[in-house]
Amino acid sequence: QRFTPAQISQELCFARTWSAGAGGQCSKRAVPGRDFCTQHSSNDNWKVHGRVDGPIPEKKLREFERNSKPGSSDAAATSPVSKNGK
Repeated sequence: QRFTPAQISQELCFARTWSAGAGGQCSKRAVPGRDFCTQHSSNDNWKVHGRVDGPIPEKKLREFERNSKPGSSDAAATSPVSKNGK
């Protein structure tokens, strides 16, 4: 899925993060017995970017797409893009 890391750690918080527009996973450990860290559990903050293993909220998906690099099939593209865009 676009804007999702290739590997999702079961040990970490399941909140998706902006990660420079590439979409990432929160790097904090989840609260024991929960899917999210303290920060993302508070006021359901995880809902801003969604769960890393679930859908991206429509508004945030449009923001990811606006900020993705042209020609990239995924914001976390593995192929480098030169500075001049060629």
